[in-house]
Amino acid sequence: MSSGATKRAERSLIYTKEKPFACPCGRAFTRKDLLRRHERLNHGMRDGNWSVDESITTGPALQDRHSAQPEQTQPPFPTNYPGTADPLHQHAPENASLYFDDILKDYDDPVLDFSRFMDMVSSDFDWSTMNPGMGTNHQEVQPIVPMNTMPSDQMDVTPHDNCPRVPDGAIDNDDFQELKPTLDPWVVSEAQRTAITQSLVPFKTSLGDFKLPSRSALGRNHHPLVHIPTLSVASPERSPEFVLALLAMGAHYRYETKMARRLYHAARSVVADRQTRSGPPSSPAKAGVPRRDTMDRLRALVLVATFALSQKDVDFIRESLECQGWIASLLRSVPMPQHNHSQIGDNWRQWASAEEDIRTIFSAYCLLMKQTILYDTPPMVLSHELDLPLPSSCREWIAATPSEWLAARATVPPMISFRDRLRSQLATTQPRVPAPSLSPMGNYVLIHALLQRIYLANSLCQDGDRPSLPAAETDSLQRALNNWRITWKASPDTAHDLHDTYGSMAFASTALLGMAHVRLQCNLGPWRQLQSCDPQTVAAKLHACPLPERSPHLPHALLHSIHALRISVHMGVAYFSTRQSFSWSLYHVFCGLEFAVFTSKWLHVVAQNCGSVPLTDYERQIIQWIIRAVRDGLESHDETAGDDYQIEDDDLRRPQETIRFLKFAVPKLWAQMFISCNSPWPIARMIGESLEHYANLVRDEV
Repeated sequence: MSSGATKRAERSLIYTKEKPFACPCGRAFTRKDLLRRHERLNHGMRDGNWSVDESITTGPALQDRHSAQPEQTQPPFPTNYPGTADPLHQHAPENASLYFDDILKDYDDPVLDFSRFMDMVSSDFDWSTMNPGMGTNHQEVQPIVPMNTMPSDQMDVTPHDNCPRVPDGAIDNDDFQELKPTLDPWVVSEAQRTAITQSLVPFKTSLGDFKLPSRSALGRNHHPLVHIPTLSVASPERSPEFVLALLAMGAHYRYETKMARRLYHAARSVVADRQTRSGPPSSPAKAGVPRRDTMDRLRALVLVATFALSQKDVDFIRESLECQGWIASLLRSVPMPQHNHSQIGDNWRQWASAEEDIRTIFSAYCLLMKQTILYDTPPMVLSHELDLPLPSSCREWIAATPSEWLAARATVPPMISFRDRLRSQLATTQPRVPAPSLSPMGNYVLIHALLQRIYLANSLCQDGDRPSLPAAETDSLQRALNNWRITWKASPDTAHDLHDTYGSMAFASTALLGMAHVRLQCNLGPWRQLQSCDPQTVAAKLHACPLPERSPHLPHALLHSIHALRISVHMGVAYFSTRQSFSWSLYHVFCGLEFAVFTSKWLHVVAQNCGSVPLTDYERQIIQWIIRAVRDGLESHDETAGDDYQIEDDDLRRPQETIRFLKFAVPKLWAQMFISCNSPWPIARMIGESLEHYANLVRDEV
């Protein structure tokens, strides 16, 4: 075949969305060169052969360590520490420096490589070998499992590089686009616009002088929260409040603020009218199929509340919180949808409707948890109240035709109950048989459930007037987070390319993982006052929050905090904030706030007592990583490049002076990133302004 014919054939595959070039891991591609690139970058293949750099997995220190330790099924979690006057400084193993050097010898900065980073923050990464006194005298070290003894679906064959990979282009047909904004505008005919207008007639009193936008505006205003292949916004089955809320979110993503707010207020008016007419549910949920109009009302509430909490306005925040009761009431009234295979069979549309309802209920649950995380309000719906399967795989969800769906369905594992999977995440021992992998949304839901667990634990701790969680509780939750991390890494739909996020749930979930680790060590939830929408109030409250302790549990929280900053700096702060921030989940912004403040607070503690309690090895290494990030970030950003922000003390010969500067510089850098970001959501810039004020308060201390 000629080269021209080959190119035409490849183009036809792209248009038809066929993906004939498959990888054993489950990914499929439209072109062979994309498959080869995937194999090279994600599986370490060279010329069609699997290869793993032995220096990463089987260095001498690792081999010695493996042969010297007995086999365990569960990573060790110390439950108590020696009660000496100086718990941070005990005798280290003789091979501590050798082991640590071997782990990091091939990485200029291991925090940059995301797959490597997710290994580094596992619970079985033994920080005690870096830091005298971090371990106990009786705990054993989890052995390194040889690659040839691991199941193929659990082998980590991370390519040997030290930087995140850059995709070939901004849009990749071979990426899973589970919740990414689609780029093809919906085509809305004038007849369809008229149909939508007619559906609003019963709510004329509530809507006042609201007029529907032109059909060209409708065509470009969209935000996919539902099953796109089967969705028709003009369908008479669709509730008008859901259509309006969908359009409001889409308009905001197009930076059409005036139009977005008009649509938001219209959607909320219809929702409030519906709630007033229907009243509270008269009976609890029973097994069955939820009504379409009820589920559309729930979808509308999720979108309306999400829109409102993203604004920098106390009235919007109040309206978002008002939706909590409505959403919780609907969640308890609708039947929990199930995938009844005997009834659905090969009916794609029936399956899509059930899956859409499952995802809507989980989206509502996650929204309520988002409000809990942001505003420190008690959870309105507890995890045990949800009795339904986790969301299906990306392959099934994005299938554009019944035949694609059937093909995807034949290759995916069976459905998994949310309750069962959460129970396994919280188990004290790991199962002998690996659990089936989850979709990105499944992992996203589970990390929210774990955050709810952490919130409740911290609340009980405050009720008992204790300064921090008991060690046993912390260890149990650390174990659950590590189980989640293992699940995340094993999921075939999880992307490991940092530049290839575009709002993907997989990377929003890792931001939440970092927040979970931070909240285990320093609960910032009650100390933020975000609902005030006043940057000075937020900064003052954060500045007054308690300080964390120098403890053996901190490395996970610190590494996640540094990693988030280091990646932004590596890409260039100005570039990242103006080009990449559009694709941020709001969670990236909220987590960035906590990462910045937690790191600053920890540096404050270290600066206070490093004269009497010398820096440990792990503290010294982490501070040096912070120095690199701060130096590169401040030098690259126009707002700070000309200021006197030079850090010369790389070797920490003057640790107190350097660390005091860093505790100001870290929130300053995060602040500049958020203030100049191009996120369509005003709350992102409000958080940047809050961090700016916080950094100024910290600088005054210096």
